[in-house]
Amino acid sequence: MEKDYIFPEGFLWGSATSAWQIEGGRIKNEYSEMFRQGKIAGGADPAEAAGFWKFYGKDIALMKQMYHKSFRMSVEWARIEPEEGRFDEEAIQHYRKIIQAVKDAGIVPVVDLLHHSSPLWLYKHGGWTKAKAAGYLCRFAETVVSRIGDIVPVWLTVNEPTMWAAEAYLDGVLYPYKHSFPLFFKSMDVFAKAHVALYELVNEVHAGKNWERPTVGFAHAVHGIDPFNPGNPLDKIAARQVHEILEERFINTIMKKGKTIDIMGINYYFCLRIKSPLSVRASTDLPLSKEGWPIDPQGFHRVLKFVWDKYRIPIWVMENGIGEDDDELRPRYLLDHLYQMHRAICEGADVRAYHHWSTMDTLEYHKGYGIKYGLIKVDMTSKEKTRTLRNSGNMYGEITAANGVTRSIVDKYVPGWTPQSFPNGYSRKYGHLGKQGLF
Repeated sequence: MEKDYIFPEGFLWGSATSAWQIEGGRIKNEYSEMFRQGKIAGGADPAEAAGFWKFYGKDIALMKQMYHKSFRMSVEWARIEPEEGRFDEEAIQHYRKIIQAVKDAGIVPVVDLLHHSSPLWLYKHGGWTKAKAAGYLCRFAETVVSRIGDIVPVWLTVNEPTMWAAEAYLDGVLYPYKHSFPLFFKSMDVFAKAHVALYELVNEVHAGKNWERPTVGFAHAVHGIDPFNPGNPLDKIAARQVHEILEERFINTIMKKGKTIDIMGINYYFCLRIKSPLSVRASTDLPLSKEGWPIDPQGFHRVLKFVWDKYRIPIWVMENGIGEDDDELRPRYLLDHLYQMHRAICEGADVRAYHHWSTMDTLEYHKGYGIKYGLIKVDMTSKEKTRTLRNSGNMYGEITAANGVTRSIVDKYVPGWTPQSFPNGYSRKYGHLGKQGLF
């Protein structure tokens, strides 16, 4: 390592969660239904998650110990509006207490209105394939924003709408388990309609109450998408089609409606190699996470550059991290990806924030509790949900305090690491993805 990699002054360092994945409690959303149906790995119960709803003070203290400047969280629609038209004021006020505690710790709250979960009653109206879903979400959002918007400077409208649509209405791995290209495209369009309406609504509520103008964006899942065989024209065509569908379609749709985005939230985890007609393969020279996802830090650089060059909207990285058994790969993963982000910034990309996924161990959708993403380890079996800062959490805290990656941090946590060392040091214990159908 020849030099330190210091980030621009004012860069926001933080981490990310979502409400239903960490709060615990019996909430009537898709995941409570998936649990009831036995469709979450290991029989994992969302009600037994990390207990953030009760123990948030402990987590905020650990965030402060890691020198967080921002915290990306969400509010749970099904907790606030458990029955259609009935709002739980006590739940809203509890969220206000949490957000105020974040602010009191000197951390900027970034609040997501819709993070991969909706109340079950919404599906009685057709779920996200019906345009009226956007109206129900706006009614919920108006109630929430009017109650807590004075302490929320940054709002996200929806998290990963394209991937959510794909997993629920195309792959069928999430509720309501559909396999339909028409429903997939329809749900993406409904999410786009919801984003545009929410952007306008949030700004109107803030203006109507003479609050400071908010920053509003959404979180977009992006990938390094390439042809499996760059010399095969059919693979190149397939890769381009997938790129247009997953990376560009949603953004292009909302941008046709005028200015409805202040920041571009980016979630990056892995690359895709597309083989004609439509299947994804892993590059055999790349290590894998426990999720079976190829680890490709160079893809992170390419994604940041592509998004900036195409859209010229300030970028906030809202999610980036690795799922594993505990903490073997995470320190090296962080260094590799932070270097690539620093490189993109040096080449002109306007990247202003980075949020590691996740703050603490979470319930990972239908995959349960067996995959660990947290900087904070949570003992899910203990009554108090005991928290322990992992080695990667200590390292991340030193990076945020230094506003970058320094030689002393590298020597302490990952001796011998250099930007050129990838993929050395990654365990092969998670095997290879091989061939997997994309759609």
